[in-house]
Amino acid sequence: MKKQTALQWLIEQVHSDEYTNAFGRTYISIDLIEKALEMEREQIMITASHSHFEGGNYKMNGLELFEYGFKYYNETYGN
Repeated sequence: MKKQTALQWLIEQVHSDEYTNAFGRTYISIDLIEKALEMEREQIMITASHSHFEGGNYKMNGLELFEYGFKYYNETYGN
């Protein structure tokens, strides 16, 4: 099972039957959700790339570090 980011968890909770029963229907536009998920994904990828670079892998160029961050995100949290 893939891990969830905090934002993925929050979206799941707000759209759950339990939340709806307790608080009523909450609407968050798809555009806002997609933008927030995109921002979070970029932050995680950048952090993974930086930690990999600072871990001593100075042979990678910027594109390779980005690809590492992209791979890390997809393996950890899915697409």
